[in-house]
Amino acid sequence: QDCHVAIGQAVGAGYIEARTSKQLDDLTSVMMYLGEVMEKTDMGDAFVGPWDVANACSDLLMARMGRETCDCADAVSIVDGGDAGDGAAVGEGGGGGGG
Repeated sequence: QDCHVAIGQAVGAGYIEARTSKQLDDLTSVMMYLGEVMEKTDMGDAFVGPWDVANACSDLLMARMGRETCDCADAVSIVDGGDAGDGAAVGEGGGGGGG
């Protein structure tokens, strides 16, 4: 669906903005920023809301860092085969830097 493309583009741009121009390094701040971005985004025919998307992004970042996610969350699948590495900041894997 077209709405999924728009959602993906909005959350991708929001993440890049959060990490670069906003210089947000902790997972909670990034998730909150993404939620605010998604509240301003037309979700179209999607069956999820803006905070569902922000939370899913948070879970994805946690999974990429090798951290556990909440048991109540749907399983996160990382299909790009990317290795999160051992950095300290959000999305870079390893210790520190996250919620």
